[in-house]
Amino acid sequence: MICSNAIARRLVAGLAALLVLGGVVGTTGLAQDPYANVTAENVDRLRRMIDAADTNPADREAILEQVMDRRRDLIAASADHPEVLFWCAAQVEDDLLVGIPMNALELTVRHGLPSVEQQDKVDAYVRDALRYLAILEANLPARIQAEQTAQRTERYELLRDRRLPFLEGIARILEADRGIASDPSVSRRAGIELLERVRPGLRGEDALTADRYIALGYLGLGELDTARAMFEKLRAEEMASPLDMVGYRLALVDVRGLDSGSRRAAGDAQVAAATNSDPLERLLLIEQAAKYWMITSRAVAGEPDDPDAQATRDELERNAADAFLLLHPEQGGLNLSDQQPMLDLLIEQRLGRLDFRDPAAAHLPIVATIAAAVPLAAEPETAQQARDLLLPLVDRPGIMPRNRARILRVMVQADVQVDDRPAAIEHAIMWSQVAADRPEAHGAAELAATVAGQLAARQPNDEQLVALYQKALNNLLVHFPDHQKINTWRRRSGQLAEQTGQLELARRRYAEVPQDAVDRPDALARIAVIVVREAAASNEYDTKARTRAVAQARQDLEKIQSEFERLSTRFPKRSTTARASLDLASARLDMLEGDAISALDRLSRPGFTEVDPTLRRAVHMARIEAAMKTGRAAAVDAVVDGLPEELQVEIARAMLPTVLAYQGIPLPRDPLLDPGQSETALRLAQVLEAAGPMDPGTEILVIEGLRRGGDPVTALARADALLASNPDLGDALLSKAECLQADPEADRAEAIAIYIRLSKGDKAADPDRFWMAQLRLLQSMVKDGRDTQSVLATLNRLEREHPDLGGQPYVGQFAVLRGLLEQQ
Repeated sequence: MICSNAIARRLVAGLAALLVLGGVVGTTGLAQDPYANVTAENVDRLRRMIDAADTNPADREAILEQVMDRRRDLIAASADHPEVLFWCAAQVEDDLLVGIPMNALELTVRHGLPSVEQQDKVDAYVRDALRYLAILEANLPARIQAEQTAQRTERYELLRDRRLPFLEGIARILEADRGIASDPSVSRRAGIELLERVRPGLRGEDALTADRYIALGYLGLGELDTARAMFEKLRAEEMASPLDMVGYRLALVDVRGLDSGSRRAAGDAQVAAATNSDPLERLLLIEQAAKYWMITSRAVAGEPDDPDAQATRDELERNAADAFLLLHPEQGGLNLSDQQPMLDLLIEQRLGRLDFRDPAAAHLPIVATIAAAVPLAAEPETAQQARDLLLPLVDRPGIMPRNRARILRVMVQADVQVDDRPAAIEHAIMWSQVAADRPEAHGAAELAATVAGQLAARQPNDEQLVALYQKALNNLLVHFPDHQKINTWRRRSGQLAEQTGQLELARRRYAEVPQDAVDRPDALARIAVIVVREAAASNEYDTKARTRAVAQARQDLEKIQSEFERLSTRFPKRSTTARASLDLASARLDMLEGDAISALDRLSRPGFTEVDPTLRRAVHMARIEAAMKTGRAAAVDAVVDGLPEELQVEIARAMLPTVLAYQGIPLPRDPLLDPGQSETALRLAQVLEAAGPMDPGTEILVIEGLRRGGDPVTALARADALLASNPDLGDALLSKAECLQADPEADRAEAIAIYIRLSKGDKAADPDRFWMAQLRLLQSMVKDGRDTQSVLATLNRLEREHPDLGGQPYVGQFAVLRGLLEQQ
């Protein structure tokens, strides 16, 4: 049936209340309680907030809990207060007449498909009421006897004779219904007797409440005619509230179930639901029908493997699930437009509370399987069970898009719980593409990209994870160009392209950020970095091509700078870090142009190093590089001395390998002759040296930095110390031999022994080490006055085995050596 707008609004409101009650939708946050001090006046003021017109309905339950907690404290701290028993009575009333009925809690627990939390909540209210009733019964007689004022004596007597029996009668029936009473029949009889005794003096809502609980008592005792007559009479009461009327009609279905069987009750409830336009009653009748269909299914006689009995059980289970179709618009139900996901979630939640024999059975709807998987997916111990349930459904054809989206959403949760994040990313991408609700799809696409980015950042060398990140980014950029954060994701896609060497793609992604977007300054800064990287990658041996590339980069950079200056006034906060990146790119271009002094000046402007923490390291490294390229040792010293203490070791460890990659003269590992390079190697090595114990790899860097930077004495000492614990470390052996080679007073025999040992090593493992050892060995033999022909024969034999003699520059040095030998 198609409902009117008014009915649709009521349904949405009703479903929202039920979802809050069932724990699907959280309540809004409450402001700090202004009555935190526990006094009777403060408790009363807080209590009045529950019924205030401006109180958010979603907050009423939380306020009630605050009231009851504070009243408990008040009662505990005021045992002798003359009003304490009235506070106890107020606590019982709030338990039984406010808390239990609120948001249709009791009706759901009594007649529908309640959650465990809902059942526990009702039980807690009943137990709390029984506790304070016991206090009243134990203390009221003595208080009446001791009281000396007529007014309070009269109040005590009214409490004893009218209010207390009324409240206790309700509590006795509730404790029986909830299985708390030791003898339910005795409790029900006692409750009925108490309520019938005070019933003649009750009026209005209290009278209707008493009649309802008396009728429920008789229903529990199996006195169905009496119960039916009372509920029928209550249905005719004009003063009854709409919620009370719902309760009367639901109770009559229960009477029908006990009188005529669960199948008849299920049918009655389902027919009543199909013709009912009240959202709350419609849902509760559907839940009641589903419950009775399941009772009927479990009661079917026959052996477990009896096919006829099993077919009947399946049919009845299907009836239980199909009852909820009455809420679906596809089945002529209620059309909630953009509130459909709320309805789907509510139905799924209720189906999850039906005890199907096999929730994945063919006779049940897909949503039953989803409902069974939801709680399993929430826990690491059971998440794999959820995946096993849902995986066959992921690609099954014919599933409605919103159900498929829900399947994938739960799969993502289960994937995360079992720590299969690549699967979670894949399923989140699929989820985003099938979700009919655009905000949900946006969220799924962003989730996929976020998790994929985290994985790729942790394992940047894992090609599969990087490719998965690229896939998630492409999904976002291609299918969700209207995403609220699309420009951020364009930038991240550009960053990934940069990291993987796809500079043209990176530049294109950054250029896609619109000129009026807040992300534009960052995008411009990254484009500037790419411009400089591309210029740096030009052929350095083709002078003209290199000059053209650098000149073009300067033109591009000036255009970027011009646009950036316009944007910086519009987005000043976002431009601060971007400006630092842009200046850093400009400084690197200065160095490419051979103007290291301008680069250092640019990088040393006041406040330039006080930038975003993610850039500080890069800025300081660029300053070291610029200082080195000035060729001035003093400039290097000034920059290294100015490094922040917390970054010194990190920067030295990162930069020293780059500095040591510069070629020595004439051999690659010879000392660095350029003053800027040698001073940089020496100072960075000293920074690491001062840091304390280090791994052998870092120790080698320090030794080489000291040796090639001009301090072979200290380098030799450190090499000896390292070789004491690592005697076969080839790099340490070569460093030691080179240090000995540089010392005229050193034992040359020890150096020759090392070269002999290294010359017998694996050439492929370290070609430079192998050829340096070969060359140094022959040079040492000449210096030691070895027989010229013997040395020449050794060189010839080496050339026969390795005709290229290591290539440049080694072949040239071997040629010089051959010339010396042939002249002798």
